[in-house]
Amino acid sequence: GNGNGNGNGNGTGSRQRSVTLEACLNQFVRPEHIGMNESFPCGRCGDSARAKTKQMAARRLPPALVLHIKRFETSFVGKAGSKKSGLGIGDSVVVGRKIDVHVSFPFVLSMRPYCASAALRSRYGNRVPADASHDDQAKYDLYAVVVHSGTMESGHYIAYVQWQGVWFRCDDHQVTRADPATVAQAQAYLLFYQARPP
Repeated sequence: GNGNGNGNGNGTGSRQRSVTLEACLNQFVRPEHIGMNESFPCGRCGDSARAKTKQMAARRLPPALVLHIKRFETSFVGKAGSKKSGLGIGDSVVVGRKIDVHVSFPFVLSMRPYCASAALRSRYGNRVPADASHDDQAKYDLYAVVVHSGTMESGHYIAYVQWQGVWFRCDDHQVTRADPATVAQAQAYLLFYQARPP
């Protein structure tokens, strides 16, 4: 068992705030401006004088989508408690912590806003046509959630899995039915989505 007594697999830290999975994905695909000191030549025209923008987006969507939520963070701390960058230079030590912010996630996720075509439409407006025929193909249904409870040094994993429309909680050798509301409140570490058939 997980030993924390709360029964839903949430972490041991208190929840300071909550964010949505969509907000995390929006942050992941937001355009980033590259400064002049980081500039590189354009692949098309060779221009390296202008500042550039880079952006992450999905060109093709997979049949199964696994999203990993960052739950652990490490930093290097020096003698006087100031953070240092690098790989433990001098007398710095590695300090780790578990991130217990609740990430609310949908049971049906549309990946359309995170596709390359949406990024191009956002940047260039109506000059890039929307492809409405692929809207259904960008929808994903949640079918499993992995939860880590405990600390960075030790903990326990459980999973919620949907089978034939019913949710189950898998905790080592114990498998019990789970309420969808309980699944929705889980402190997700991994989310498994399956694309809807075309």
